[in-house]
Amino acid sequence: MTTTRYERPGLGASALLTALRLPVGLQQTIGELRYRGRASGRHIALPVSYVRVGDSVVVRVANAATKTWWRNFRSPHPASIRINGVWLTGIGHVVAPGSLEHEKADAVYQNAHPRHRIDVDDPYVVIDVGAEKTTPSRRELSRRWLVAVTAGETLGFAAPAAAGALTVDSAPGVIAAALLIAAAIEGGVLAIFQSRVLRWWLHEFSTRDWAWPRWPVRSPRGPWGWCRYSTESDWAIGRPLSRCRRSPRGRL
Repeated sequence: MTTTRYERPGLGASALLTALRLPVGLQQTIGELRYRGRASGRHIALPVSYVRVGDSVVVRVANAATKTWWRNFRSPHPASIRINGVWLTGIGHVVAPGSLEHEKADAVYQNAHPRHRIDVDDPYVVIDVGAEKTTPSRRELSRRWLVAVTAGETLGFAAPAAAGALTVDSAPGVIAAALLIAAAIEGGVLAIFQSRVLRWWLHEFSTRDWAWPRWPVRSPRGPWGWCRYSTESDWAIGRPLSRCRRSPRGRL
């Protein structure tokens, strides 16, 4: 069996593609695009900034005048893109400025990346992945979960360890406050690592809803429930947000 070798355009691209394999949070906005050059026949791999919308992946072509890779997609051309550890295969095509499709792609991308400076003359490459998603196995999910939880616990434990060492001679109240803050940090770090795996498994999963704290509030359907105040979340510990309302003081 022959393994296809993909060329990487430069050290910067190689470093970024390597970083995508690590749990550093890049996978939500950066993906690995692979395709075969039309004229050269070479297999190319490069990092791209993307937005997933249903069965389509919108890839930004920044500074298009200085790049050539996107020209391979001036007419529909096969491509693969790795998003959150999952390979998607489909057909990509260039969306040129001035078209209605470009306006839609630009609006979607700017909504997902509001801090990016976007040139209105830059095109996009839209990859229609359809039903080509490769469903990851539960065994792979278990492996990733174990690695993420172990790494999150190990890294997060540094906070209470440091708090204990720095407040060893402090008053009991100071020690208690420091440990509470450290515990919150530890929990937050663990939640971030867990959410990375869940987002890999569930595309629509929200990292913020998993990692942000929830406060107890009164619910019409029961005495007390755990609900988020933010309307960005549709569910809160199995209960629809619409069935929960904030208490006068916010907390119990």
